[in-house]
Amino acid sequence: MLSNGSVASKKKRLSVEKFADLVDFWIIFNEPHVFAMLTYCAGAWPGGHPDLLETATAALPRGVFKLVMHTMAVAHLKAYDLIHDISKRTTKKTRVGVSHHVSFMRPYGLFDALAVVLSDSITRFDYIDEICDKLDFIGINYYGQEVVSVPGLKLVSNDEYSESGRGVSPDGLYRVLLDFHNRYKKFRLPYIITENGVSDATDYIRRPYLLEHLLAVKAAMKKGVSIQGYCFWTTCDNWEWADGYGPKFGLVAVNRENNLARIPRPSYYLYAEIAKTGTVTKKQREKAWNELQTAADQGRKRPFCRAVNSHGLMLAGGLDVQVERCFVQRDWRFGHYKPDGLQDPLSQLLRSIWSIPLVRSKNDARNLIKSRPKYTDVPVSSSGDLKNETFDKLKAHQMRENVAVTG
Repeated sequence: MLSNGSVASKKKRLSVEKFADLVDFWIIFNEPHVFAMLTYCAGAWPGGHPDLLETATAALPRGVFKLVMHTMAVAHLKAYDLIHDISKRTTKKTRVGVSHHVSFMRPYGLFDALAVVLSDSITRFDYIDEICDKLDFIGINYYGQEVVSVPGLKLVSNDEYSESGRGVSPDGLYRVLLDFHNRYKKFRLPYIITENGVSDATDYIRRPYLLEHLLAVKAAMKKGVSIQGYCFWTTCDNWEWADGYGPKFGLVAVNRENNLARIPRPSYYLYAEIAKTGTVTKKQREKAWNELQTAADQGRKRPFCRAVNSHGLMLAGGLDVQVERCFVQRDWRFGHYKPDGLQDPLSQLLRSIWSIPLVRSKNDARNLIKSRPKYTDVPVSSSGDLKNETFDKLKAHQMRENVAVTG
């Protein structure tokens, strides 16, 4: 597409004409800024071979990142019109959108805050701003939290992570959805959670991860976010571009040493139950969380696929041989997670001074507690059930007309 637009345009038309009567939802680009950054800026993905100058100037206004993102936006606008023009010949109600990758980012130290602002400024809204006039829905791919410690991402010892190094944070999904809703609500666009999942071969993290993120979705809906679908990533263990077959994302395990045999994990049956009943119950939530905490209390370990340097920064490439990491004893459930303060020496010193009774009175402490955000939107009734009407159309198949549609 970037090197030969006419050939790509012909292929695009051919694809739409071939499949228009079969497709309800079209996603033109999946995670455009991730593709642009890792291919044309870092050269870590196939197809990109940037030189040192291109990498160093990638984020500048005339850098390769901006050029690639703009080119993809132009391609989206043209593809949107093409898909709708061809789909008019069928009886399908076609919807065209994008799958946009978003992480909840926070700084590790005071001097990392600028890096978070800069990263968000070029990855969070820019691409959607350029194409929002030709979108029928916004797809959100959300996996978790990223703690920025320049020049990379910090592995925080007391945070829970997926095998591929993504911090577990259901609260982050809630905040991301509200951010996008507030920015684009004038367009009245619905949202679909096009990817949300966790790599976890043990399946201890995956079950509470699924439940807590569904609670975050419902809380966002109660704030006015129109969410029409939820797709868990993924059905079966898959191939990751940078990590190969290392991280295990599947609700179903794949035994690659035994004729690719499929073995459903417990989370598979949990997801099927939610899809069938349209309900997340207090019993499900407690059972999943208690089993994870038991594993943590016993000091059990699980695989971790990301290399970490001497400064605690995670490296981009996956590990050929996985290491083991203990489950973390920390409450990351939706509405429960309390982030650590900034961890640079200056911030730690200021916190120590602030904690001295002569400096901070009891009244100050009460005021601070009162001002802390309260997650009153956790959608459980007095019985602890997530109301049936919330996900009464939730289905297990992905990206079809009747897939994972909320009421």
